[in-house]
Amino acid sequence: FGFGQKDSDGGSNESSSAKQKAAQVKAKQVAQELKQAKPGMTISLFGLGQKASDSDTSSAPSSATKKKAGKVLSTAPRGIPTISSWKENRDGSVSGFIFGSPNFEEGESVTTSPLVIDAADGVVVQTGSGSKYFLEPKGNAQAKKAAEAEEKRLAAIEAKEEAAERSAELARQRKEEAEEKRQAAAEAAQFKKEQQEAKRAEAAEAAQLKKEEQEAKRAEAAAAAQLKKEEAAQAKATKAKASKAEQTVKKAKPGASISLFGFGQKDSDGGSNESSSAKQKAAQVKAKQVAQELKQAKPGMTISLFGLGQKASDSDTSSAPSSATKKKAGKVLSTAPRGIPTISSWKENRDGSVSGFIFGSPNFEEGESVTTSPLVIDAADG
Repeated sequence: FGFGQKDSDGGSNESSSAKQKAAQVKAKQVAQELKQAKPGMTISLFGLGQKASDSDTSSAPSSATKKKAGKVLSTAPRGIPTISSWKENRDGSVSGFIFGSPNFEEGESVTTSPLVIDAADGVVVQTGSGSKYFLEPKGNAQAKKAAEAEEKRLAAIEAKEEAAERSAELARQRKEEAEEKRQAAAEAAQFKKEQQEAKRAEAAEAAQLKKEEQEAKRAEAAAAAQLKKEEAAQAKATKAKASKAEQTVKKAKPGASISLFGFGQKDSDGGSNESSSAKQKAAQVKAKQVAQELKQAKPGMTISLFGLGQKASDSDTSSAPSSATKKKAGKVLSTAPRGIPTISSWKENRDGSVSGFIFGSPNFEEGESVTTSPLVIDAADG
C-alpha cells in the first residue's frame, strides 16, 4: 500500500538525493521479500523496508488507539469478501478462510493486516490500508460447514448412483454383446450343421445312385451272361441234335421212318442182321444229305426226315403208312404219364404226323415247335 508515495514523515517538497536513495533501497527490500514469499501466504505490506521503530509508530495502529465499533449485518454487502471461521490475532489482524474475493481462491487461508474496526460477528471490518471484509458469524460458519458437508454427502451419493448406473449400463452392454456373440455363434453352428447335413444327404444320394448304377450294371451283365449261356446251351443242343440226327441217319435202313423222339435208336421196321455193303453205302449217302440239310436249316425250324436221300416212289411206298391201314385207338388220360413228353396246341397233318409245341422232352427246348413222324395210333386229346 502506498508504493511509490512519500512516507508520512516527509513533506511533499523534499527532493534531496538522500531520500531518493532511501526510496530505492525500500523498493529493493520489498522486491526481495516478495521473491522470498511462499505462494498463497498473507504478506503484510505495512513497514516493508522501514525500521521497526518506523513501522510501529506509523503503520500499526497503537494499542492505546480505540477502535471503532462496526455495524452488525445479517449478510455480507455486495462486493465485500467474506472471512469465515475467523479469529482475531494479538496484533489486531484477523485470520480465516476467505470467500468471494477476486484475488484469492475460494476457501483460501488468509491473515489480514491489523484492523481499525472492532472484529465481531456480522461486522464489515477495515484494515489500515482500507481493505474491507465481512466477518461471517461463527454460527453461520458451522451451518455453512454442515450444509457443505450435506452437499458433499449428497454429491457423493449422486456420484455413487451415477457410477452404479454407469456400471449397470456397462454390464448391460456387455451382456447384450455377449448375447449377440452367442447368437451369432449359434447361427454359425446351425448353418455349419445344415451344410454338413446337406453334404451328407448329397453324399448319400450320390452313393445310392452309384449303388443303383452298379446294381443295374450287374443285372445287365447277369442278363447278358444268362443270354450268352442260353445261346451257348441252345447252340450246344442244336449241335447235339444234329450229331444225333446224323448218327441216326447213318445207322438207318433205306426207306425206314425216323422218329424225332429218341434219335440214335432203331426203328421197329428194321432188323439187326442187315449188313450188305450196298445198303451201308446208301445209308452213308443219306446221312450226308441229312447232315447237309441240317446245316442249312435255321434254328428252331421243323425238319421232316421222310424221304431224305430217297426217290419219291420209294418214300411213298415204304415210308408212309397206307391210308387203308387202320390205326389203333389210344386210351384217354387226364395227365401225361411220367417221362412222356407233351405236345401242346397240336394238329394232325395229312400224312398222319402231328405238329405242335413240345414240353418235357430232354431232346428239345421247352415250347419248341416240332412235327412227329406218322402215327400208328389215332391222334386225339388226352
